[in-house]
Formats: sequence, structure tokens, C-alpha cells
Amino acid sequence: MKRRAPGVRAYAIALLVLGLVTLAGLGMHMLDRLHAIELAQQREGEAAARLEFERAIENTLAQAASLAEQIASWDEARKQLAMPTCYTYWRDNRATAQGLWPAYMRGLELYDRGGALLSSFKAMLPANLPEGRAGMLVVNQGNLCLAQFAGVREDGGRGEPIGYVGLRVDLLNALRTVHRFTYLDADSLALRAGVSGMHDPSEAQDMIEFKPRQAAWVSILPDLVRQTLLQLMLAFLILVALNYLLVTRLFARPLRLLRDELAGLRQGRPSVEGGRELIPVHELIEVRQALHDYRRSLEQAHDALDRSNARLWAEAHVDALTGAFNRSAFDEDWGACCPQGGDEPLALMLLDCDFFKVINDSYGHETGDRVLQEVARLAQGELRREDRLYRLGGDEFIAILWGAGEAQALQVAERCRVAIGAYDVDRLGMRERLRVSIGIAASEHSCKGYVELLKQADLAMYHAKRGVGEQKVVLFHEALGHGMGECSSRVVETVLESVTSGKGIAMHYQPIVHAASGRPAYYEALLRIEDAEGVIGPADILPVAQRRGLQGRLDLAVLRGVIADLRAGRIPEGSGVSINFDGETIAEPEIMVEIESLSRFVQSHKIVLEITETTLISRFEYMTHALGRFRAMGLLVALDDFGSGYSSLRYLARMPVDIVKLDRSLIEVYGQDRAQRGMVVHVIDMLRDGGFDVVAEGIETEAQRQDFERLGVSHMQGWAFGRPERPIRA
Repeated sequence: MKRRAPGVRAYAIALLVLGLVTLAGLGMHMLDRLHAIELAQQREGEAAARLEFERAIENTLAQAASLAEQIASWDEARKQLAMPTCYTYWRDNRATAQGLWPAYMRGLELYDRGGALLSSFKAMLPANLPEGRAGMLVVNQGNLCLAQFAGVREDGGRGEPIGYVGLRVDLLNALRTVHRFTYLDADSLALRAGVSGMHDPSEAQDMIEFKPRQAAWVSILPDLVRQTLLQLMLAFLILVALNYLLVTRLFARPLRLLRDELAGLRQGRPSVEGGRELIPVHELIEVRQALHDYRRSLEQAHDALDRSNARLWAEAHVDALTGAFNRSAFDEDWGACCPQGGDEPLALMLLDCDFFKVINDSYGHETGDRVLQEVARLAQGELRREDRLYRLGGDEFIAILWGAGEAQALQVAERCRVAIGAYDVDRLGMRERLRVSIGIAASEHSCKGYVELLKQADLAMYHAKRGVGEQKVVLFHEALGHGMGECSSRVVETVLESVTSGKGIAMHYQPIVHAASGRPAYYEALLRIEDAEGVIGPADILPVAQRRGLQGRLDLAVLRGVIADLRAGRIPEGSGVSINFDGETIAEPEIMVEIESLSRFVQSHKIVLEITETTLISRFEYMTHALGRFRAMGLLVALDDFGSGYSSLRYLARMPVDIVKLDRSLIEVYGQDRAQRGMVVHVIDMLRDGGFDVVAEGIETEAQRQDFERLGVSHMQGWAFGRPERPIRA
């Protein structure tokens, strides 16, 4: 006899039992995992609390040392050491006044130069300064205190201390006051049992015990999960029971009717009444077809969405003008890669187009846009396959060279410089070839801060813009940062106000003398700014103006200051004045107007415009035209710092120059290096034969004066003849 298959009801009961067993197994598994999570959280909490405690100890010790140094630099401390008559009153009242120092500082003592207390009356610190220690931990009557010492020096100098200051700090109170703990229970901080005596501060971590803070959810979650599991099991049981009733009531009968109808069709019997209503064949086909149609429509919608997303991504991450990636893409790539950290080196290559503003002004913005496009194309072509070029804005581009050391970064940058410099500018309708300045900042670790690297690359590029040829690629090194730090707020504010308003500009003048007679022939105008606190020199003025793009305003202020002195008669008639200019600003309309106004003084004074050889060579065609116009007005042009570059001799015959000023490096070489002395002699002879007046700068000794007088220079300048000063005659 054929065995009868189980019915729908039997399967429903089996599914009910299977569901209950499965739910019970899952519940046990979840409880086991919950216990494991509790243990893991406890271990992580203890580790986090330990790390937080160690950092708190380090920070508290550092703050105590800083507080000691702060009090050591207090004028009142030095006064007490010098005259300790009222020391105990000062110590017990003034020095520990409420609110003057942190509450956890429980005492202060001063020691003389020999390390002895000024007064042992009610002293809270050792009578003698411990040798070789800046601090110690003292356990007294169950209290843990830090004794911190610092030397007191005259006016904050670096000489031998005139005495010492000692602080008594309640270490546990300081830890609770200074730090807001996240993983550690601050109230549990306590001195370990059995600890006594004096200890080194490095032992503080071993002397204090604590408990980690227990998160609120750790105590609530287990009971909550257990209650939730019971509720889920009850709900599941109810749902399974309902499902059993649903299956037996709604599906079993329709299936039996369908079975009877199919059996009747097989046996030729008519359909059971109502059976047709229980066989939704047509509807199933329609549902299935609708699902297929929906799936095709969804796939089409997904394709359209992908295309739209790709277009939007390109608009958000690609510069529309140059095709290079934009600043948003740079930030995103850096943010995605840098958190991975690691020891892989990287380099930032910052590229800037030289004289881009002049190109825009001279040839129009359309040509300027084409220049940016070609620079981006050429630079990207010289990068490695995995490197990306980003446009930060304006004419500034940057590339992240992942895995590149200093040597490889320099090779890539040099390839970019050469490729851009070799571009055929005739295609753009330009005469001057394209030039770029490239600054590189390299790091041995890819996780180094982006802001720091970008600042270093920007500083290197700033130095590159002052160079020529291969000097247009500069790798950052620590020496570049010397003297380039932020000036004091007073200097910055004074310089900015003076450059923009002209207030405080005071031109000083250094004589340029006839070599034969030693009498002043004319004077070089040197910028100074005067305020209530003294005189600010060019070493402080120029970095502020250059970093803020105020070179044009600075040159304008200098011109107006010289013109005012000429009108006031501070520069004697029959002499003259020589004025230094930034080559990038000399074509600005306001500056050209002021230069043209100098022509009214050419009958009574010798007016000289000084341009550096680097500026003149880098913009040779343009500067030749502009300076030729000024010479036609009767003004003279001097080539300053001759010999500081390396390519001047190529252009010397074509330069619109009347005077050549030898760089002080040539003066020093002549006196120190016999091998190069002949070169200096030949340079001077060549300049004289070319019809140039030759000025020797940096003459400081009588021997130098005699040497260069014999060499035939026409004029000399230096401290041997006078320092820059403000003329008093008006």
C-alpha cells in the first residue's frame, strides 16, 4: 500500500516546532555572544582607562612644570629673592592668593642660589633643593603631592639661576581638576596602599590606583536583551499559531478544491462549484509578467541614475577649464588615503604659473585660459601613471606623489618644468615662454599632516618664484623656514597699516660715493617704518608684504615717500636717488603714474630705478619695453645684485641698463678666494668696456675700498661710507 504523504497541517506543525527550536538556539547563541561582548567591553574599558590615565599623568606633570616656570618668570619672585624681608607674608598671602593660581597648587616656596629655603617657617617643601631633580613625589599622611622646582633667572635670561621656586601640587586633585575623564572614574583615583616616602615623578603611574568608568548600557543591556528575547519568542509563537490557522483555513481548503477540480478534469467530471474562484492562474501570470516589466524598468532607471551620478561626480571633482581634478577631489583623495597611515613616503608638488596676471593683462583672459589648459596637460603628462594633478584655484596646481621620496619628487618636478618651458608659445600668440615655479614638500610617512606639508610646499614655491632656471624647482628643507615665521602682531599690524595708508613710512638713505673722491654722488632709498615702539626694517616689512600680496602697494608707498622727500629738499640738488622696485609690480598703472612724475626732478637730481637681474631676465622682453620707456624720460636704470644669478651675461648686451651694481658676494669672493679674483677683475673690465657705470656694493673696510678703486669701479656703497639714515635737513 502506498504511504500517504503528510498534509498541509502536518507541515505547518513541523514548521512550528522547527521555528521554536531555531528561536531557542538563536536565543542561546545571542546570550553567549552578549556575555562575550560584556567581557570584551570590560577589557577595552580597562585599556582605555589606563591609556587615559597615563596621558593625564603626563599632561598634569607638564602643566605643573609650566606653572613652575611661569611663577619663576614672575617679577615678584625675583624681587623676593633679591629682598626676602617680607617673604613669609608674601608667600602666605600674596603668592597663594585665591584665584591667582590653580586650586590644586597647595603651597609655594623660594630657594636661594645655593638651594636653601628662604624661610623654614611653616615650610611645606624640603628645606634644601634636591640635587639633579626638577620635581619629586612626596607621600605625607596619605596625601600624594608633587614638588615641582624651576630656576629663577634675571629678566628671563639664560644665565645661572639667582634662585629657585618650588610648588607643592596636590596631584590627585590636579588630575581631577585639569582633566575630564571619559573612560576613567575620577572619584576612584586614590593612592595605593603601602606607598610612602619620596619618589621620582616617573613613578606616579605605579603609585595611583583607579577604576574604569562603566558605561550605563553595560548594566542595562543584558536584562534588556533577555526580556526582548522572551518577548520575541512569545510573539513568534503567536505568529506561528496564527500562521498555522491561516494555512489550514485559507490555503488547505483552496488547495483541496483545486485538487478535486484537477482530479475531476482527469476523470472527466465537471468542475466543483466555486473551484474556479480558487485557481488564480491568470492573475499569477499577470503578476509574474508585471514583475518582469518592473525589473526591466528598474534596470533602465538604475542605468540612467549611474550615468547621472557619473556626470555629477565629474562636475563636482573635475575642473571644467583645465580637465584636472579640483580642490574637492584633492581633499577627498587625501582624506580617503591618509587615514590608512603607514610608513610609505609621499611628496606634495605645488606648481604655480609665473607672471600669470601679466599674461592675462597683456594677452587677454582667453589666452590666459589656454595657458592654464596647456600647463595642466603638460604637467599631467609628466607625472607618473598613478599620480593625479589637481587645480587648487587660479594658476596654482598640486599633485600628490604617493610613494615618492625626495629624489623621485625632484625628478618629476624637473620633468614638468622642462616640458612646460619647452612649449611652443607661438601657438598661443605669445612671445614670452611659459615658466612655472614648483615647491616640493616630502615626508617619510604618508600620515603626516596635510596642512603642514602644504605650508612647507608653499614656502618652497615662494623661494622657487625668486629663482631662475633649475632654481625654479625647490625642495623644502628646514633652512627655508629660518626667518620666515610670523612676525609679531605689532609688526604685522603696523606694516599693513603703513603699506595701505602710507602712515609711518620713513625713507632712509645710504650714500653711493665717487670711487675717486669718496664724496656722495647720490643716495639709495631704503624703506623703514616708524611707530611709537621704534623702527621696523625691511627684514620684517618684506615678508609681511610678500605673503599678503602687497608688493604693489609697498612699491607705491616707497615712491610716494621718495617724491615727498624730493619736494621737501631732503635730497640735495646735484645728487640723486636710487629706488628699488619689485619687477612684478612695475607695470601697474598707479606705479607707472608715480614713476612718470619723477621725470620733473631729472633736471636737478639723478633718478635711478633699481631692478634685480632675476626679475629682468625672467621677463626680459616685457621689462625691456617698460624700462626703455622710462629711460626715454631721462631716468636711469640700474641692474641690482649683479652676480647673484647665473645667466645675466647672455642678456647683458641687450639689457636697457645704465648702471650695474656688483652683488656683495663678488666683493667677498675677491677678498677670500684668489682663484676667483681674476674672474671678478674680468667682469669689471667687461662692464666698463660695455659702457656701464659700475657700483661696488657692500664695501665695509678700507682694504676693500682700495682694492675696488684700483679695479676701476666708478662708485662704491657700503658701511665704510655711511649707514642708512633719515636726513634731517628740509
